[in-house]
Amino acid sequence: MWQRIQTVFLILVVIAGIIAYYLPFAGFIDPTASGKEFLLYLGKTIGENPDGTSNLQNHQWLAAINGLISLLSLISIFLFKNRQRQMLLISFTTLLVAGCIVGIFYLADQMSGTLGIENISYKVGGIIPVAQILLLILARKSIKKDDALVRSADRLR
Repeated sequence: MWQRIQTVFLILVVIAGIIAYYLPFAGFIDPTASGKEFLLYLGKTIGENPDGTSNLQNHQWLAAINGLISLLSLISIFLFKNRQRQMLLISFTTLLVAGCIVGIFYLADQMSGTLGIENISYKVGGIIPVAQILLLILARKSIKKDDALVRSADRLR
């Protein structure tokens, strides 16, 4: 289980999901309010309104999707005996990550409209879901390779 390369890829997906909670995925700089910055994280928006009050908005649905991605990746590590189910779970997780990327762009666009700011700067946290998709694709490809190897060995017996 631990010696397979797809396990490493899936562990990296889980680690990336944990790191994504702490890095902002987008930021807005308000040109009218002396350059105050609003940062969008997976679970909240942090910033300060022009009148000096704190602007904290929750969007826990995006954080929940990211948590589900990490959980499903962790579960698929332990499905190493059933490669077909493991590949199916990884495919579903890849779709969830794609949905998370769509959610990030939707939320950033919605927040820029709400704040009246047109300049969106995407941060490092916005790249993490793309890295997760790449790692999931590599893990699925490695599982397919293992499956083909086992099937060819079964044919020889």
